[in-house]
Order: sequence, then structure tokens, then C-alpha cells
Amino acid sequence: MKKFVLILLLSIYSFGATAFPVEVSKCATCHNLADTENQPGKAPLMRDIVNSVKANYNSSRDQKTFLYDFLVEPSKCENVKRVLCEEHSTKKYGLMKDIQLTPMESLIIVNFLIDNF
Repeated sequence: MKKFVLILLLSIYSFGATAFPVEVSKCATCHNLADTENQPGKAPLMRDIVNSVKANYNSSRDQKTFLYDFLVEPSKCENVKRVLCEEHSTKKYGLMKDIQLTPMESLIIVNFLIDNF
């Protein structure tokens, strides 16, 4: 419940915000955030990841909850292989390692990704 309240509060806070949050720059070290495949990254395109999450979860709340859980502890996230990994992607990139995000950083990133991709 605590996680849901934080996500809800941050969703309200970020409503209408179009600036690129500095926290998302941590994602950009490996993921290409541009909507192009011309610049290969060390990990799948962010657009592809978010599209996969949206295809597997109907509500914004469920999408954000999944991504939050994944960012906080990637290795313990349920359904990660079903939702995020296609076989070729897993072979090429492997699974994301824990990147030591704070809960607030994770919330900011999750809201930005779901609201902007």
C-alpha cells in the first residue's frame, strides 16, 4: 500500500511535467532513450521495454508497479522474463543488474517512462 501511495503522489506531482528528469540519465548510460535504432546501446531501447510492459499490463498502476519492483530489485521481480525478455534480447544483453536506485529515484523514473513512452 505504501508503494501505491508513493506512486500515486508522484504521478500527481509529475502530471504535465515534460522536462527530462536527471534520474533518467542513469538509464541512458545503457539504454538508448531516443526513438531510433541507429544508436545501439548496451541494453534494449527504452521504447521497446516500455512497450512490452504496456502490452503485458493494462492499467497504468500495474505498469508502474511492475517497473518499480523491477528497478528496486531486478533479480527478484516476478514475471521479468515473461514481460521484458525476448530470447534474442536476453542472449544479447543479459538481465539488468541492480543499479542501486533509491525508492524516490525509482518512482521518478517509472513515472517518466510510463507517461512519456
